[in-house]
Amino acid sequence: MRIAYFAHVRSGSWSGVYHKIESQVEQWRLRGHDVRVFLATGEDVEDWQRNLGVAIVLGYDGAVSRQMVMTRLVLELRRYAPELLYWRFSMIHPPMLALPRQVMTVSEGNSDDTHEYASRGALRSNYNLRTRGFAFGRADAMVF
Repeated sequence: MRIAYFAHVRSGSWSGVYHKIESQVEQWRLRGHDVRVFLATGEDVEDWQRNLGVAIVLGYDGAVSRQMVMTRLVLELRRYAPELLYWRFSMIHPPMLALPRQVMTVSEGNSDDTHEYASRGALRSNYNLRTRGFAFGRADAMVF
């Protein structure tokens, strides 16, 4: 099976998040699946790329470049044409909106996103509340 692991990560390749992604990808590969990671980060791109194997890791340095990175990741993901999209939940960016309708999707929640984004201000909190259903509401399955 062709699996795309899609994530927006705000920590480095030294983090627990990195080890979780690496472990999950390794388990799928051991079971014979073709796995590719599509990752956006504001951290060390080379570290992530070197350690994840077959991955498209793009870095950004602000809101505008983050949108450009998300657009490119979605285009690359579509080109890969996965049978399954494993989506590590993060705030929805417009290029991501159609993904759950185009491929079978598993959404992974790792925190109380409503609380997390509320702590970052009213604008982010409101945006998250209005858009989170695109990831969770349209998913074929969810993992917490």
